[in-house]
Formats: sequence, structure tokens, C-alpha cells
Amino acid sequence: MKKSAFRLTRGQRTVRNVVIFLLAVAVWVALPKIPLWIIEGQIRAEARRAGVERIEVLWAGAIACESGDGGHFPLYEYSLPMVLARGGGRLWRGYLTTYEGDAHFGGVSSCPEPQGPALVYLAEPGNGGIIPENPLIGAWMAAVDLPEEAAAVKSILDFRGGGLSYVTSDRESDDRVILTTIPRQVTEVNGGSDFPYILELLDSEGAVLGQVRGSLTDQWR
Repeated sequence: MKKSAFRLTRGQRTVRNVVIFLLAVAVWVALPKIPLWIIEGQIRAEARRAGVERIEVLWAGAIACESGDGGHFPLYEYSLPMVLARGGGRLWRGYLTTYEGDAHFGGVSSCPEPQGPALVYLAEPGNGGIIPENPLIGAWMAAVDLPEEAAAVKSILDFRGGGLSYVTSDRESDDRVILTTIPRQVTEVNGGSDFPYILELLDSEGAVLGQVRGSLTDQWR
């Protein structure tokens, strides 16, 4: 039987190798985003069941946490993937976590969307689902509905019997929200919720653009 004489030229082999390389890079870049796409899809499905057709993702990424059983989600060794969105007058939150070493969906919850800049819980400590791993972090929260010129926020938390706690957090790239932390000493004293805060909005030079007062309460349902 006559063997095929077809062979790739050097140029064709170069093109083939470049294509394979680019595909490999695309897969590598996409892998960490796949869990976020899964969460976003679950949020949209849950919102549709509630009669909400339009969902806008405010933030999608990973927060430095470990799951309630001490495990870690694949691709996120020291963090857990989470998505924060809004739609229908509510904020929507979803995340992936682990249980007994297996990855699973942590569920979707929502709360009323605040009118104007405010702080909202992102991850509540001690709920059996996600627990911040850093011993200095008691929980994560997010500053939402911020003006475009706000480059950072300073959260001033007034906790029972402990005075004031100050945390300044910068805005990352084009994020619609600014993630910030609640010190563990605050959550240990207050039980993790329902205490007053002052939110200062800062420009790129650190000047105060405005100040908002509110009460930080876990309203996710």
C-alpha cells in the first residue's frame, strides 16, 4: 500500500503549534473563571424564579476564606469564588464552597438593594458555609453603589465595648464595588452583625468626597 506523501510544511507546523499554544493559554485563563460563570448562572436562574429577568454583575472573584469544614475549592486553594449582582431592587450573592472535601454550590441569597453608597455583608463568619481563614479577619463586606470618582473607602465600625475600628480599602481596577474587611475583634464582640458604621468615600488623593452613616446588618435571605 502506498504511503501518503502529505506532510506539513515548516510554516504549517509553526501555525499549528501557535494555534495549539493559544488554545492552551485560553483554557488556562478560562479555568478559574468557570466557577464564577457557574455561580452567575445560578444567580440568574434563581432571580428568574423570583420574577427578575435582568441581573447585573457587580463583582465576581474570590475572597480569602476557607469552607466551614476547612477544605479548599479546586483552583482557589486559599479562597472561595463568589459573585455579587443586583437586579429587581435586590442584591444577589452566590458562592461555591466545599463539604467533606467535595466542592458544591453554596446557594443563592438576596437582600434589599440599598439606595446610595452603603456597606453590606458579603461573607458572614461562623455560618457553617464560609469562614475567613486569616485570624485578623472576622468577615468580608462590600461597599456598593459608589460614585465613579471614589478610589477608596474608609469603614469606621463602632462595636460594643470596643470603641472604633478603622479599615481603609482601595478600589481594584474597574470593580463596581470595593471589598473591605471586618476585623475579627469586631465580629467577636458584636456577633458579626447589627452595629453602626461610618463609610467615608475617598478620591485618588485620599481626600474625603463624602460620608455615609448606616447600620451593618446581615439581611441575606
